[in-house]
Amino acid sequence: MLQNMLKRYDILLVLLLFLFSVSAEYHELFSLLENQTIAFRHSIRSVFGKPEDTRFPLDRISLISIDDRFFDAYGKYPLRRSDLAKIIRNVHGLGAKVICIDLLLDLPDAFGEDDLLAEALRESSAVLASRAMFDSKNRFQTIRYPFSLLKESARSGYINLTSPSASLTFLNRLRIRPEITQLEDGWPIAVQAVSAYLNVRPALKGRKLILGEQVLPLDHFYDIYIDFSSLPGEYQFLSRYAGIPASEFLHMSEYDPLETAELQIWVKDKIVIIGDTTAVSHDWFDTPVGMAYGAEIIAETASTLLRGAPLRPAGFWAEIFMSFLFFCLILIWTSKIRSLPMQLSGAFLLFFLYTGFCCTVYLYRGTVFSMGYNLICGICAYMVLSFFAYSKEKARSRSRRQEKEQEERKRQAAEAANRAKSIFLANMSHELRTPLHAILGFTQLMEKNPNLPSEHLEHTAIIINSGEHLLSLINQILDLSKVESGRMILCKTDFDLRELMREVENMLRIKAQQKGLHLHFETGETLPFQIRTDRTRLRQILINLLDNAIKFSEKGSVWVRAAAEILPDAAEENPECLIRFEVEDSGPGIAPEEREILFNAFVQTETGRKQEEGTGLGLVICRQFVRLMGGELTLISPSCPGVTQKDASENTRAGGSLFVFSIPAACTLLSPEKHIPNPEQTEILSDTELPRENPQEIKTSLPPELPEDLEQAIHDLDDDRIARLIGNLEPEYPKLHEILSDLARQYRYGEILRIISGEKM
Repeated sequence: MLQNMLKRYDILLVLLLFLFSVSAEYHELFSLLENQTIAFRHSIRSVFGKPEDTRFPLDRISLISIDDRFFDAYGKYPLRRSDLAKIIRNVHGLGAKVICIDLLLDLPDAFGEDDLLAEALRESSAVLASRAMFDSKNRFQTIRYPFSLLKESARSGYINLTSPSASLTFLNRLRIRPEITQLEDGWPIAVQAVSAYLNVRPALKGRKLILGEQVLPLDHFYDIYIDFSSLPGEYQFLSRYAGIPASEFLHMSEYDPLETAELQIWVKDKIVIIGDTTAVSHDWFDTPVGMAYGAEIIAETASTLLRGAPLRPAGFWAEIFMSFLFFCLILIWTSKIRSLPMQLSGAFLLFFLYTGFCCTVYLYRGTVFSMGYNLICGICAYMVLSFFAYSKEKARSRSRRQEKEQEERKRQAAEAANRAKSIFLANMSHELRTPLHAILGFTQLMEKNPNLPSEHLEHTAIIINSGEHLLSLINQILDLSKVESGRMILCKTDFDLRELMREVENMLRIKAQQKGLHLHFETGETLPFQIRTDRTRLRQILINLLDNAIKFSEKGSVWVRAAAEILPDAAEENPECLIRFEVEDSGPGIAPEEREILFNAFVQTETGRKQEEGTGLGLVICRQFVRLMGGELTLISPSCPGVTQKDASENTRAGGSLFVFSIPAACTLLSPEKHIPNPEQTEILSDTELPRENPQEIKTSLPPELPEDLEQAIHDLDDDRIARLIGNLEPEYPKLHEILSDLARQYRYGEILRIISGEKM
């Protein structure tokens, strides 16, 4: 199985994409897209998350913003350090626990006011901003601390936040750099402010940040996801929601006690962050909640640390498992589903489910699974699998088309060969019948020679019998070749079905009586009186089946049954009906091993071979004719496989063979009241229409072999020989020739025999 999978290049590519996804996720190669997925999940968390989990802690953190309104009232720029010292003293005097100053004070003051600011810093618990410096390869170099006098007066922390994207600054993480923590004040400013607020010293143990009793896990980059708060709809910036202008703390001596108490509510026992939020400071960055000022990001970072960093990255193995499961589902879906719309629908569903899973665990568990990497690589995997599936399907389609074309060429070649064979047989049959008629004719003339020795008479009789047998075989081959070559055309006419069955009965009754068999014709009550189909072919089918039934039955009876059923939804005029014919004999039946070859050309059953009669084409021609007429000829025999004794007893009466076929036909006459006689039918002859000569004289004047030959031809149902023998009477007995010809056209062979034997005369 593994070897078969390794032969599948699409699976190997998907495996490579899976490994690439894990590697890209670890090294954050698609961080720009991943940042957008973080913003998307955060927007969902802001709407559907619990308010207590996403609300900004106003009771622990507040902002003092030095904004454009402040400078409009201040009247000058930048803020003098003496005024900054005054603000710090006033905020400290109102009870602020920690004052975090997000202003870079790395240069000495031009007005010499650093002493005033340093004194204010020493009096309060303040944290100043520093900056970590890196080279072009993002390797740490040094920390750019505040001016030395100020640095000695307060602790500091660097304000560098982490943007995972190199092409766009997107701040959503706080990164703890182990190499910087070894230095003095080598912690981020938010960590310094929170540790001062909690009155603890920060520590780093492995990939865990220790803040007193709080243990915050870090990812493999030593990052903490910043949990940005959800702001009420009317507030765009955190400084407007949790902040107050710095001008309120600049001239507090003018306030009454009530106003002072109101300001005290904003800062007492809190982390107070003082930052520049003016437009000219360019201190704003892109975050999951939109643009935010640096002081606001520090406030959100401090809030995240105080709440125990609720957003935490998923474990490494959990990420690998989810990625592997995602790719396996894509692989299974695309390999099982062949339809392109279904593949697209399935891929969309998988991406939707994976996105929903990541958003759900982000919303309720605060767990951050990577989305962008798996989605990108999943789309690539889907495209690879779809391309390979399309290529394979195209190759299979091309192969099927080639096989189909090859089969079509073979079929056409076979049909062409079959048509050529049939045409050849038809032509050869015509070519053979012409000299054969001459042979039979001259042999019959020789037979009439009174001077021919008896030995030669026996030879001529053998020639005539063999020639007539050969002529019958040629006629059957001609019929079969016409059907196979497609030249056999049904000639549909309206005719009396009951009259046709009487004709067949008249033809074969004598043969049945000679073998001591009883011939029964049964017609159902629903059988129409007149139908439209090919009369000649139907007659030939019935004669062949009935002749076989008589031939292979030594005693008992032979039944012919006909019934009809009007098809549903048939038209009122000339409704379509299904006529069912059954020909049953009391013979020995057909062996199971012979049933499969029964309808093969030139194949006879064991019983047929013992009879030494027939050519093995009768049933083949019957089945072809039945199929040409829209039906199917089947055999029901007790000895056939699959036919139980119960079924056989229900369908057969004497244990022999039962041939059944049904053909569709238009019922042109259903009731006998509207029956129109067949125009081709000749009225029954009266004795007055017979020749007036003495019957015994006519009988004695006829060729002595005529009655015997005519009786044998009628027994063999040889229409051509019957017509030929009757035609020989025309020169000497024209009236008798006319009468016998009319009776032969109606297949009233019994009356013909009675006439030539002198009974009717």
